Amino acid sequence: MSLQQIEQLPDMYDLIWVQWVLLYLTDIDFATVLQQLRRALRPKGLLIIKENCLLNKSSGWVDHRDSSLCRSDAELRNRFAEGGFGLVAQQQQQDWPDSLLPVMMYALQ
Repeated sequence: MSLQQIEQLPDMYDLIWVQWVLLYLTDIDFATVLQQLRRALRPKGLLIIKENCLLNKSSGWVDHRDSSLCRSDAELRNRFAEGGFGLVAQQQQQDWPDSLLPVMMYALQ
């Protein structure tokens, strides 16, 4: 079953880590998954998201080879806020090759 089809996760969690998954979801499925993950977090629980991210003014870039969507930092932040999450911390992946898309890590609550 795909992530966006899971109606409820089986437990409550202090930490959920999502890495290089959301870029394969449509905007609607992205919103659905954020809602599901929010319901699965305990109070004060953290959601960590690590994704490729455009750090310029572009709204996004589609890779037709694997059907992924690299969203911008601003677009990701908007999606997090729409999903009811506040940004606790963020950091760009260090020591990352310039030939690859930038990677950002977000801690949300």
